[in-house]
Amino acid sequence: MAFNSGFIREDALRGADDGYVVSVRLPWMRALPWSSIGDLTLSVDGTPVPTAGGRIVVDGVERTYGALHDGGQGYWGVGVPLQIAVPAHVVRDPSAVRIEASAALSISYLGGDSPMVVPAFVDRTVDATPDAG
Repeated sequence: MAFNSGFIREDALRGADDGYVVSVRLPWMRALPWSSIGDLTLSVDGTPVPTAGGRIVVDGVERTYGALHDGGQGYWGVGVPLQIAVPAHVVRDPSAVRIEASAALSISYLGGDSPMVVPAFVDRTVDATPDAG
């Protein structure tokens, strides 16, 4: 079983000055520490988008996923978008963009001696044209 509720919403993809931005949201019912978000992957129209070294914006601050994950400080709040930059050439047709995202959520308060790992996965097509939504 994988959690996907709200992970990639219908309005997840929007245009940016230098391409696009995908907003990924925590598919869990409570905030989780950044260190518990593992193996975050993203692909747009079949092309992998770097998360480990890519540009990510959280709460208006540009960071790297590695810094969020390895820093061990802070939480990913419910409803707070993790915005990942996507180069313009990756999107083939803005009116029908296929987004695949996955992560492994390590839930420390579930699972007994070791955290329960919950997979999150979504594969959906969204519209990034300016009049969408």
